[in-house]
Amino acid sequence: MKTLFFVCVLLSGCIAAAAQSKVVTNTDLDKYRAEREKAAADYRSNYAKRGMPSPEELAQRNERDRKESAELSFKMRGERLERERRESENRIIGVLPQERIPEVVLVNGYQTYVYPDHYYPAGQGRRSFQQPGYFAGGQFWPTGSATRVRPMWIRRR
Repeated sequence: MKTLFFVCVLLSGCIAAAAQSKVVTNTDLDKYRAEREKAAADYRSNYAKRGMPSPEELAQRNERDRKESAELSFKMRGERLERERRESENRIIGVLPQERIPEVVLVNGYQTYVYPDHYYPAGQGRRSFQQPGYFAGGQFWPTGSATRVRPMWIRRR
């Protein structure tokens, strides 16, 4: 028993000693800094031979891409704000916009009409539920749930 205790203490001490992190000093980092500076100087002198863009060209590309993406986001934001303004005006005066065309989606094999703002026009009352399945051999074979699929929550206007 004493031997087992001694082995456990010795093993835990070895593990604790191995887990100590090495201290990194500036002198250790100097050799990596020198290698990095040498590679950067080599890149600057040989970028044309290697077919790579120069740092100035990279900076110009990055600036051009930044400007293009800023213009595109500004344009898309303006289009979205204009669309929202038209939708709110149409909602106020009660006009159904052309963009409110329903999307036909299959839910458990049934066609469901989904409108962008969950709007279902008048005249489309409740549809009866038909359990999914098929007829074969003179019998109806159910393939799905006997209960109607319902949404988890309903967004009220």
